Amino acid sequence: MNIKNILISQSQTDKAAYDALEAKYGVKVHFKPFITIKPVSMKTFRSQKINILDYTAIIFTSKNAVDIFFQFCKELKTEMPAEMKYFCVNETTANYIQHHVQMRKRKVFVGKGNNQDLFPLFKKHNSEKYLYPCSEIRKSDIPDFMKENNIVCKEMIIYETVSAELKDININDYQIIAFFSPSGVTALKENFPDYKQNETLFAAFGTTTAKAIQDTNFRVDIQAPIPQIPSMVGAIELKLKELSDPKAYKKYVKQLEYKLEQQLEEERRIREEQEKEKLLKQKQKQLKKEAGKKNKKSLEIVTDIVETPVTNTKSKTAVSKSTVKTSVTDKKTQKNTTVKSGSKATQTPKNNSKNTVVKQNSKTETSRNTVKSKTTKTASDTKSENVTTPKNKNAKTPAKNEKKTPALKTPQKTSKTDNTQNKKNTVKGSKTGTDTKKTK
Repeated sequence: MNIKNILISQSQTDKAAYDALEAKYGVKVHFKPFITIKPVSMKTFRSQKINILDYTAIIFTSKNAVDIFFQFCKELKTEMPAEMKYFCVNETTANYIQHHVQMRKRKVFVGKGNNQDLFPLFKKHNSEKYLYPCSEIRKSDIPDFMKENNIVCKEMIIYETVSAELKDININDYQIIAFFSPSGVTALKENFPDYKQNETLFAAFGTTTAKAIQDTNFRVDIQAPIPQIPSMVGAIELKLKELSDPKAYKKYVKQLEYKLEQQLEEERRIREEQEKEKLLKQKQKQLKKEAGKKNKKSLEIVTDIVETPVTNTKSKTAVSKSTVKTSVTDKKTQKNTTVKSGSKATQTPKNNSKNTVVKQNSKTETSRNTVKSKTTKTASDTKSENVTTPKNKNAKTPAKNEKKTPALKTPQKTSKTDNTQNKKNTVKGSKTGTDTKKTK
C-alpha cells in the first residue's frame, strides 16, 4: 500500500514532528479540524457560580479543555497557585499545560490515554477537591466514579462541540485519517453519511475514540498511545515503517519490545521495593508494639520489685514480734525452771539478785522475831527462869531458815507465813507470862 496523504482531524500541532515525518517517508500531512469548539459565553460561565481557587486539583481530558480553561482564567484575572495539582488523561495533554503555566512535575499526574486510568490516582488522592472542565457532551464515567467513592468533584462546562463542515475536502484522497475524539467520528458520519472505509487506515487516539470508531462499523488500524510510543506521530511512523520496510519494522518492533520489557522489569522492581518497604514498615510497627508490651511487662516487674521490700519488712516485723514472744516465753520458762530447781548454775543474774533479796528479807524477819522473843523474856520475871517455854517448830535459827528459803515461790508469801508464825509465838509467850503471874 502506497501512502501519499495523511489527514489529521484537528488544528496543526507538533509541526516539527510532522515535518520530519514528511521528509523521511515522502508523505503529505494535511490538517483539518472535524469539530469546532466554541467557548461558552461569560454569562453562562458565571451562572455556574464556581470559584476556581476553591479547588485543589483540575482534570484535563483534551487540549481544547486546557486552552479554553486558561482563557477564562485570564479573563477572570485569576492566577493558578503553585500548589494546584493537574490530572491529565495522557502525556501530550500534560505537556501542553506548559504553554499556559509553569508547573512542577510532582504536581502533575498522567494516565495512559483512558479516563479509567485516572481512577486509581483519584482513589489515592481522595482528599482533593477536583474541578472537571468539560463540554456539554461528555462521558459520565468520571463523575459517576467520583460519586461512588465520595470524592468531591465539580463539573465546569467551558465549551461546546459542534461538527465542522467538511464538504470542501475529498475524503477519499487520504490513505490515513487520524481521529482524536468521538465527536470527530460523528462529524465524519454527518458530513459523509455514505462513506466507506475500504483500504483507508483509521488512527485512533485513546480508547474512547477507538470505541467510537468501532461503534460506527469502522476499523481501527493504528492505536495511540501505546507503550514506548505516547504520541500520534510516533504511531503513524511505526505504521509507515511496517509498510515501507517490513524487515526494518521487525527490528524496530523488537527494539520496542526489549525497551518495553526493561520498562516492565523496572516497574516490577519498583513495586517489589514498595512491597518490601511496606513489609518493613509493618514489621517495624509489630516490633514497636512488642517493645511496648515488653516495656509494660518490665514496668510491672519493676513495680513488683519495688513493692516486695515492703512486704518483706512486714514479714520481718512479724518475725521479730514472734521472736520477741518466744524469747519472753523462754525467759518465763527459765524463771520457773530456776525457781523450781534451785540450782545456782541455771539461775540468771536477775534471778540471783531476787534470791539475795529474799534472803535479806528472811534475815530481817528472823531478827525481828528474836527481838520480840527477848522483850517477852524481859517482861517476865526473873523468877520464871526455870519455867521452860514450849518448843516452837517454826521459830528456828536463821541459818536453818536461810537454807529453806530457796524453796519459796515468792518473797511475799514467805513474809506472810513468817509474820503469822511470829504472832503465834508472841501470843504463846504472853500466855506463859500470865501463867507465871498466877502461880506467884
